[in-house]
Amino acid sequence: MALAVSQPPPLVVTVSTPIGLLSVRGTKSHVYAIDFGADPEQPTADSRSSSSSSSSRIVSAEDLTLDAAADAAAADAAAADAAAADESRHDTSKSAPDTAAAPREDSAVYQCALQLIEYFDGKRSSFDVPLAFSHKATPFQRRTWDYMQRNVLFGDVISYGGLANCISDKGACRAVGMANNRNPLPIVVPCHRVVGSDGSLVGFAGGLWRKEWLLAHESKLRVIKQRLQQQQQQSESQSQSQSVGSHVSDSTPSSSSRRSTEHSQPAASTTATSVSTTKAERRSSKTAAVRSKYFKV
Repeated sequence: MALAVSQPPPLVVTVSTPIGLLSVRGTKSHVYAIDFGADPEQPTADSRSSSSSSSSRIVSAEDLTLDAAADAAAADAAAADAAAADESRHDTSKSAPDTAAAPREDSAVYQCALQLIEYFDGKRSSFDVPLAFSHKATPFQRRTWDYMQRNVLFGDVISYGGLANCISDKGACRAVGMANNRNPLPIVVPCHRVVGSDGSLVGFAGGLWRKEWLLAHESKLRVIKQRLQQQQQQSESQSQSQSVGSHVSDSTPSSSSRRSTEHSQPAASTTATSVSTTKAERRSSKTAAVRSKYFKV
């Protein structure tokens, strides 16, 4: 008799963003997929680089019926959560597709949705939610995704060849491209930051216009942050200069005291000169008297 293992239902939160709807899927403890919704009306060239073209918000966190692929991914993530406890269990039956439950606000799925909102609002540059990849992912794909998440930072880009070199697999540009194409967690695992060797956008599962928007969004915010840092550094240096200047001025005599000192110094020197002149005259007169007394001319 086969033992049927009940899997926890997947959790889904849908977020409205400037690049369309994003569906975040996973369990209470892990996020395993972010899906792009149907293409909305694409933003114009002027609004693509603007992080405020539309506000991001959670649209729904309601029950949804998932298709077979989503159900399989949910089962993979749930199995990863309870791998140690389920090693001795064997499920040979296939159940009907699960229905997504409404996620709690403390769940990983809901927190990921909130962090995505912060990202699109320009308040976040990295994500810190626990992720779960399907067991069907190859070791190379996992290595590629892990490296991108840890090392290809906000506002940076890397070429496919450069990424292949970084994961110690030179010449694997095509494999890197395939791993990016199958990335189940776009934006959180930033495959949009991987470009061609000549800087061309090349490809993106969500569409090139979304990739262009994301790169422009990050580039603009990075420039703004750099300018703010420069302004802060300049302000700090100016305050330090003012502090040093006030200290120097406190230790330097005032102009009036300098003038009084300058006037008093010549007077003192004149008095000393007159005294020394009087003494010389007395000595010379005594010498003349002695000469006149003892020497005859």
